[in-house]
Amino acid sequence: MSNINATILVNIDTTAGKNAINYTPDSKECPILSLLCVGATGDTGTIIKITPISATKCSINGGDNNARLRLKCDAIGKITNVEIAYGGTNYPDGDYDAILEDPYGKNGHIKCTATGGSITSCSIINAGEKYSGYIEFDINDFIEGVNYEIVPRYIEKTSGSGNVKFIGYKLSYRPFQVF
Repeated sequence: MSNINATILVNIDTTAGKNAINYTPDSKECPILSLLCVGATGDTGTIIKITPISATKCSINGGDNNARLRLKCDAIGKITNVEIAYGGTNYPDGDYDAILEDPYGKNGHIKCTATGGSITSCSIINAGEKYSGYIEFDINDFIEGVNYEIVPRYIEKTSGSGNVKFIGYKLSYRPFQVF
């Protein structure tokens, strides 16, 4: 069983994309986390995006292979928007197909374009179905002292000047599964 600190302070005061909190459990077990909000500051319009571990992984081969996209999906899992969380480096100029990894999603197709070494644009060719994406919160949605139970892959501030502070508690481990 892998170890994680039982009380991890997650101070969401990062720049969008590359510097996001990034936690990925191993393939056999997955911690169930309860995030206790211990403070939230900022104006309306400070947006926090939490990508659960169950969300579709979206990668782009080529370059340094670490460009990352955020997917927004509707209630039936159609991809409604694609955002470039981090454009990566060393991508030869040209078009790329994004690789969508999801045990349930199917038929999705995203085309990306690299310019000057980074992914600079993306378009949805086919929205597919049964995909899952990020959850978006305005900073004012968080209430100090409230527990938010989620298994995050990424937590990132994408706009505004505020920040949210969480303390994460390890509740339990169970066999890895899609939530």
